[in-house]
Amino acid sequence: MNKYFSLFGATGSIGDFTLHVIDNIKEGKPDIFLLSGNLQTEKLAILAKKYNPEFLHIPEKKKDELYRLLDDNLKKRINIISSFDEIYEAYHNVNIWEHYIINGVIGTGGMLPSFLSQHFNIKSAIANKESVILSHELFEDLDTSLIYPLDSEQHGIYKILPFIKKEEIENIYITASGGKAYKKTDDEISSLNLDDVVKHPNWKMGKRITVDSSTGVNKAYEYIETQALFNIPKEKIRIVIDQKSLIHAIIQDKKNNYYFTVSTPDMHLPILSFFESIGIYSQIKIAPLSFVDFQVQLTDILSKSYPILGPFINNYDRSLFAGTFLIVLNNRLLDSFFDYKISFSELRDKLCQILQILFQDRDDIYQSLFKNFNKLSFKDKDSYIKINEFLDIMNKIVEKFV
Repeated sequence: MNKYFSLFGATGSIGDFTLHVIDNIKEGKPDIFLLSGNLQTEKLAILAKKYNPEFLHIPEKKKDELYRLLDDNLKKRINIISSFDEIYEAYHNVNIWEHYIINGVIGTGGMLPSFLSQHFNIKSAIANKESVILSHELFEDLDTSLIYPLDSEQHGIYKILPFIKKEEIENIYITASGGKAYKKTDDEISSLNLDDVVKHPNWKMGKRITVDSSTGVNKAYEYIETQALFNIPKEKIRIVIDQKSLIHAIIQDKKNNYYFTVSTPDMHLPILSFFESIGIYSQIKIAPLSFVDFQVQLTDILSKSYPILGPFINNYDRSLFAGTFLIVLNNRLLDSFFDYKISFSELRDKLCQILQILFQDRDDIYQSLFKNFNKLSFKDKDSYIKINEFLDIMNKIVEKFV
């Protein structure tokens, strides 16, 4: 049985890793049903020529530009789509037993492939944290059995959990690198600029998620993601720093046994594992660790590197949409940071200050929002529109704080 893939975020880092895995499959190589990109029309056109998808998905404003970049043969064969109705129709008749979605989109745009996966019961591999958080907080019927987590920490937990009875779990530890602020003085943190912060010491990732890894927002997302994907009480979730990013997750049982997932920091690994879980094998090999490499120190002292984490974890409440608020707030502040309107120190400070205001003194609009909100359902096509309406309201609330 041939398998078909849709790759959302095809022009980003997860797209690069995924296509590299596919390129190294010798037998049973899947067909590409859809490639989705954002603004990189030239790269998407090159990928279209190489992988010959049935559909290309791109924002409406880039549709004509992409069309002009395709050769005449591709123009006849490939459908370029943009709207929700167009992409909904494209998935209406797919065979869900042969089809898989990979969600490598950054930000709330990742809600589209996650919604399609849940609505049509299509298995998806997800690297997009925001869509998991939105699904957890806004929907009543998230089916986690359809999700294969690609995020390294969640993937680590996913791999360990089958070996431990859930009632035997004492704590789950997710690891962080410490980011660019780790072991730095206040003056050194103040001197960090955009070029410094977008270079992760261990991982090859997109710029926005790399900045999130230095502010602690990435770990705040993963704290919620762990609750959402594995139904783990928030009291059992801990965060520790492993500066080398070799340990991805730890589970402690009630007898104080500790189960680790350890590997080279390489996003190929969870993607390879996903493909193998559905019977597809790539020739890519992950570099092994030497015992010299595997000398790590873990610390749970987070306040210096990640001042946002303590207050966020202590006050997190799913019913108050705190994760959704953080997503919208962080997106606004990241835009300002990338436009050189605020410094890295100001980005960290504003995240802490505004979240403190949210938790201590919620405004009337925000209180009305969570008191009157009715949970959405993935079964309802219109729920996708309602997500965006909800995010528009949340953006207006965030504007008051920013």
